[in-house]
Amino acid sequence: MALLIIDTQELITNDKLYALTTFVSTVKTLLGSARQNGQEVIYMFVMMTA
Repeated sequence: MALLIIDTQELITNDKLYALTTFVSTVKTLLGSARQNGQEVIYMFVMMTA
């Protein structure tokens, strides 16, 4: 089992994001739990260009 985190870059995690504090806290909790249990953590970033 792995934890997949998709596109949590600064651009989408600014103060305009609804419930930013809750979102960041939830991601940190999930990361900590996955690492503590030896689960793989995969980060996926999407880059958009014009």
